[in-house]
Amino acid sequence: VWSGDLSDRTPLLVESCCGVLSSVSSLLLIGADPRDFDMNGRCSISEAIDNCRVEVLDVIREWLRGRSDLSLFEAVLVDDAALVTRLLSAVAGGVEAAREMRGDYRLSLSHYASVTSGSMVELLRARGVLDVPSRDWIDRTPLLMASRCGVSSSVLSLLSSGADVRAVDRDSC
Repeated sequence: VWSGDLSDRTPLLVESCCGVLSSVSSLLLIGADPRDFDMNGRCSISEAIDNCRVEVLDVIREWLRGRSDLSLFEAVLVDDAALVTRLLSAVAGGVEAAREMRGDYRLSLSHYASVTSGSMVELLRARGVLDVPSRDWIDRTPLLMASRCGVSSSVLSLLSSGADVRAVDRDSC
């Protein structure tokens, strides 16, 4: 469960990337942690987001729910508005610093919110943290991620927040 390949990718990270739901569920049950990073700074959560593995994200969200040690990014992912609000108020440097925060793959809090619900996008907007034009490692905006992953409530919230429908990623998608 914990051994990795030459890049330190754990079985859970690989299965999350590939979207093998049964393996992801089994690995989590026997103790794998989706927050473990490989030597390139990637984890199962970001692999699932990056590859729009919505079902895998749902399983990981369930695993994360109820844990007491969630990061701000993880709180956004599990759609916990109260925890996100509390964690945002503790960010050193305030709203500007939170807006500039990036996880692996240069995913912003807005990218994480784009694969949850429109209500999380709205919460980040209300708190002044929503970074609609932010770009990840291949220039995808939160709107591109939400539409690619089929999260229509986030698409609508991002559009109402001024997202540019003409924005393209590195592959002109």
